[in-house]
This record gives sequence, C-alpha cells and structure tokens, in this order.
Amino acid sequence: MLIELCNGNYATFNGLVNKVDGIFKTSAKYCEKITIWLMFQKKFIGTLTRKIYNHYYDNNIKSKWTPIESIIKNIKVGKSQLFIITRI
Repeated sequence: MLIELCNGNYATFNGLVNKVDGIFKTSAKYCEKITIWLMFQKKFIGTLTRKIYNHYYDNNIKSKWTPIESIIKNIKVGKSQLFIITRI
C-alpha cells in the first residue's frame, strides 16, 4: 500500500518530511507505542533512523524498512481551542 507522510515534518535531517511517498510494510507495538515500518523508493530517506533501530531488524522486519513511531502533537487552532493529533 502506497502512503504519504503528513502531519508535520517528522525528521527533516533524515528526509522524512511531508509528501514523501513510501510503501507500508507492517506495524508493531513496542513498549506501548505503535511503530509502522515503511519502505521508501529513495534509499537515502530514513537512513539515520534505520541505524538507530537496527536491533529491531530480523526475518520479519527488513533492513530496508524505516520505522515511524506514533507521536502525539498538540496544535492550537483559533484563539482558545486545542486539538490533539495522533499519528498512528
């Protein structure tokens, strides 16, 4: 399934920015956080993130896949409203 990252730039230093296309591979729950694994066509995207998460790679999680953890981001809309947006 082809997906597109959105909801803010995740890690600009690593190429993980809005509108980058990736292919959804799987999801997993680690320590109460959901992580999705994506494969990007441009191999440089997510390189640094893959190095940090290298202990997760095995027969089910391939080393070409990049992990994206769920995050909660508070965005203030208007003068007094506060919405909580969760990327899963």
